[in-house]
Amino acid sequence: MRLARRPPLSLARVGGLALAAGALAAAAVLPSAPADAGPVTASGLATQASALQADLVSTAQQLHTLAAGTVAASARLTAASAAVQHDAAMLGQLQQQLAGATATLRTVAVQAYMRDSGGSTALAIFDSSPTESAALREYTALAGVTEAGAIDRFRRAHTLVAQQESAMKAEQAAATAAYDTLQHQYAVLQQTVSHEQAMLTAVQHQQQVLAQQQALARQQALAALAQQAALAQQAAARQGAPLSVNVGALVPAGSSMAQDLARLRECESGGNYQADTGNGYYGAYQFARSTWQGLGYSGLPSSAPPAVQDQAAMRLEQADGWGQWPVCSAMLGL
Repeated sequence: MRLARRPPLSLARVGGLALAAGALAAAAVLPSAPADAGPVTASGLATQASALQADLVSTAQQLHTLAAGTVAASARLTAASAAVQHDAAMLGQLQQQLAGATATLRTVAVQAYMRDSGGSTALAIFDSSPTESAALREYTALAGVTEAGAIDRFRRAHTLVAQQESAMKAEQAAATAAYDTLQHQYAVLQQTVSHEQAMLTAVQHQQQVLAQQQALARQQALAALAQQAALAQQAAARQGAPLSVNVGALVPAGSSMAQDLARLRECESGGNYQADTGNGYYGAYQFARSTWQGLGYSGLPSSAPPAVQDQAAMRLEQADGWGQWPVCSAMLGL
């Protein structure tokens, strides 16, 4: 019987799958959340998001490669399993053929001996005659030579099939191990992708929160500036800009109200109680007409006596503070 030899699966290729799985296992390390290294900034979040996106692309490429390797390993495992089943079937057929051939050879040997010895009665003769009994043993030995040769050939075929079956089982075991390793690494990479995606989502959420906080801070700063501008406009509506700003001559010599008013007058109008430049503000303290009348006075401030203007300035400071003269009060440190 001639055996058809099939090329076995390469154990080197199966081992290559295992090495590839090991390399991917080293690459598939779950990233940890970045440690808190300081305040969250837009540039820092953008850097984190960019790095996570690059990691996701790299991991996805590894996942694609690993998926292709898993498919190939599955195909090799299927082929190895089919080869083992095929060789097992061949081995069973050989065993059946061997048993049948052995029985056939024995029958042929007996029939040939019966023909040569003159029929079935020769058996009785062999039993009773030492000479014929020796001939029977000699014939049986001669027939056994032919039978033994056939049996030997079948045994060699049996050994060949058994060796091939053993090799196929070894390749099947190696393919199974490689396939299991690849499956495990595929699951690890999937977990890596999920973890990185969650981290990217968290960073993007932080970016949105930071952008909202920055927008709110800008709105609040603009509102504060608008409020300051409104207050400055209100103050300007009450008191005019100073006509004299020679601050070097207004160095305070004390802290009395009279001295502060004198310095303020010098800053606002150069101490001119009759100042009327046509800018809408009047007198030594540059009162607006609406402010002057709001204090209960009539006429123009520049027409009022100096004592009345001083009294009005003192009343305005006591009611609303030095901030009613925002420029000079800041310059004089009032």
